[in-house]
Amino acid sequence: YAMVALGLNQAGFMAEIIRSALQSVDNGQIEAAHALGMTYAQALRRIILPEAIEVALPTLGNSLISIIKGTSLAFTCAVVEITAQGQIIGGKTYRFFEVYVSLAIIYWVITLIIEQLIRVIENKIRIPDQVELVNVSREDSTNDKN
Repeated sequence: YAMVALGLNQAGFMAEIIRSALQSVDNGQIEAAHALGMTYAQALRRIILPEAIEVALPTLGNSLISIIKGTSLAFTCAVVEITAQGQIIGGKTYRFFEVYVSLAIIYWVITLIIEQLIRVIENKIRIPDQVELVNVSREDSTNDKN
């Protein structure tokens, strides 16, 4: 039940993230795609979704990290997860400080790994704002000399 509750809680946020990312695509680009003869499905696949994913990915990554941190709240629903397991170990050994510091480090490492994965994905899908024309200008200058 706890996972369903966490999923439903985040579903609304993620739907809003995706909606706003889709609305961030400029209407002029969609009109240009139609002017080129693209169907809506082609425009969606080639123009709208790539730009929307670039906009939505950082926020979706933050939501994923929030879900992982939110799993510790599942303990209140009698789900034995990492925080509950830590409390059980702390109760047996009476070393609550060490257990909770270990849990904090585990959550921190998981968060760092996800953060780095999201950063790599962002860099892979980034759409350049400006196309570099360095090679073209060099070719023009060599043609002028001849």
